[in-house]
Formats: sequence, structure tokens, C-alpha cells
Amino acid sequence: MLNERAVNIILGAVAVIGFVMVMVFAVNAGNDASFGDLDRGTWKLETLVIDDVETAAVEGTQATIEFDDGRVAGSGGCNSYQGDYETDGPTIVVDSIIATLKFCEDPAGVSDQEFTFLDHLGSADEFEIEDDRLILSADGNRLMLLTR
Repeated sequence: MLNERAVNIILGAVAVIGFVMVMVFAVNAGNDASFGDLDRGTWKLETLVIDDVETAAVEGTQATIEFDDGRVAGSGGCNSYQGDYETDGPTIVVDSIIATLKFCEDPAGVSDQEFTFLDHLGSADEFEIEDDRLILSADGNRLMLLTR
């Protein structure tokens, strides 16, 4: 039979484990809530990191992202695209991206921007929402900034 000291140690350990579990669930619930509005509206490209330089979107273009129930779609600035996405807290995986193949040369730079935009979207592994700003990153490096 267990003596009183052993019972107290076991009860203390159970209480500590329970407290830790409640804290983990509370923190994760908070993260899910702050990341939960990813699919609320259309995100418009503001800046794109090209060769380690944050560059404004090409004037006269509008690259967009819309997230909805595991599907992602929008415009790369010229062509439309769609794909799949999954999130888990701040992590994101976007894959199976397909795009139309319209040739675009006006305004100048739109094709290069679109290629980089879609490449960055497919390589993003983390997202962060601050107010109405969405930051997509990979390996801790910012890839693009979008706004609603």
C-alpha cells in the first residue's frame, strides 16, 4: 500500500501536469484565435522580397490571395491561380498551386513579380497577422507583406 507521503507526491504531480496542460491549451487557443482570421477577406500584395530586398508591388498590378476552407486562390498580378493550404498555429503549407498561362508584359515587371509571388506563396512555412497585415515567411525570413 502507498503511504501518505507517496500519495501526496502523486497528487502534486497530477496537479502540476494538469496545470501545464491547461496552460498549453490556453496558449494554443489564443494562437488559433489570432491566426483564425486568415480567411477573412482578400489579401493584397504590398511588398515582395526579391534578392533579399523588400520591393513594392509593381504599380498597376494587384496580386491577391484569398484563403477559404483549405483552398487558396487569387491573382498573381496577371494570371489567376488556385491551390490547397493547411495551417497549424502559425505554420502554413500551400501546395498544388496551378495558374493560368496568359502572357503578360504590361506593366513592365509584372511577369517577374508574378513568378516570384507564386514561388514565395508555395515556399511559405509561416504566417503572422498584425491588424490587417499578413506576413508570409520561410525559414524565418520574410517573403511578402499583404494587406486587406
